[in-house]
Amino acid sequence: MKQSKKPPKENFRRGREALKKEGGLKNATHKGTDKEIAERLGKLCQTMHIKYVITLEDQLQEDKAHLYLKEKTIGILTADVKQKNSKLKTYEKYQKLNVKRVNKNWLERQTEHEALVSILRSKVESLESGELTQQYKEAYEDCLKKNDEFAIQNLQLIKERDEVTRAYNSLHTMGKFCEEEGINIKEYSKKLPENNLDFEQSHKVLESGQVRSSYRFTMPKKEKKKN
Repeated sequence: MKQSKKPPKENFRRGREALKKEGGLKNATHKGTDKEIAERLGKLCQTMHIKYVITLEDQLQEDKAHLYLKEKTIGILTADVKQKNSKLKTYEKYQKLNVKRVNKNWLERQTEHEALVSILRSKVESLESGELTQQYKEAYEDCLKKNDEFAIQNLQLIKERDEVTRAYNSLHTMGKFCEEEGINIKEYSKKLPENNLDFEQSHKVLESGQVRSSYRFTMPKKEKKKN
């Protein structure tokens, strides 16, 4: 493939170069006769042809477009920077609040830690001095003493339970024997005078904390004999 030729670069300094050949601006406009000056200026004007002027105008227009794009880009970047600054301020505010919260929690934890350390140090000192050991020893001996007392009371309760059980078994055996002999205990019980009484009882707790009990016995009404 044939490579396309690059367009020749425009020489935007041809006017200066031509002016330099004439010996500078002063020589080009003042040196020699009026005719020589006119000829010299004519050559300079020919050097700066119309295409060169149009190229300069295009370049200025392009520069203007570039400046507009740069200005627009600067505006976008400025808005972005403002937005990020606002976010940074919000984040900074949040971080300050978070630091205060962490510091507060840290002070509370430090206080609790110091209190626990003090309690543990006190216990260690008590163990080293034997004071706490003596307290545990006294509590252990007291438990043993109370356990012996409860054991004695338990034996007494077992003895009383056995006596009540024997008495109940004896009564039950006698009641069963009476039934076998044809004796109606329920019928004779109704004939006892104390079983014909109406019995009522009530109990009331007073403001002093004491309990007042009352009992009432009522004789049954006698039936009138009919004439």
